[in-house]
Amino acid sequence: MVPAGTPKPVVVRLNADINRILKMPDVADKLKALGAVIVGSSPEEFDTYVKDEIAKWGKVARENNIALD
Repeated sequence: MVPAGTPKPVVVRLNADINRILKMPDVADKLKALGAVIVGSSPEEFDTYVKDEIAKWGKVARENNIALD
């Protein structure tokens, strides 16, 4: 994630670098050992995922009267 308004070329470059790093065997092995599932996607796919998760868990929170203090 980056701050809103981050220039698209910066987002694209960060995404490419992060995906490259996630494919490094030593990084992948360490993350898998921690139970992480390595995905690596595009900025657009990640944006959709985050929005879907917010909607899904927001609904769960509302239906169960869960609020942050």
